[in-house]
Amino acid sequence: MDLISIRKNIDDLDSMIITLLAKRANLVSAAGRLKKTEQGVRDPKRVEEVIEKVKARATEAGLDPGIAAEIYRTVINCFIGRELKEFSAAGPGRSGVTADEFPKFMKHPANAVAGHQKSDGVDGYVFDGVDGSQLVLFECAK
Repeated sequence: MDLISIRKNIDDLDSMIITLLAKRANLVSAAGRLKKTEQGVRDPKRVEEVIEKVKARATEAGLDPGIAAEIYRTVINCFIGRELKEFSAAGPGRSGVTADEFPKFMKHPANAVAGHQKSDGVDGYVFDGVDGSQLVLFECAK
């Protein structure tokens, strides 16, 4: 095989890897929407489980497990960074909120108006958006 053919095969493999990474990113986002805490996003125990599986699979495939581990740590750290941005943007308690879940989300204790700003008979909740906007919900006692 000549250099041009080898490079073409490498380019084809790179294309497949990118497609697979995109699929992985979608699954990571779906999993992230189910996580309720930042620790759940980071999940170091899960990271190590994945790395151990990758190293074992690399050994079976004839790839240096150290190289596979380094690549996967980079991949995982990139996806964790993305998940953390999504998680932070969504606010306390969730990394994604449906319309049905919104009232419960807004009433998260971290959003509650407290202290001298609180009025009798009215519960207030404030959510600060990542763009500097604010969303306010007031609920009057019945």
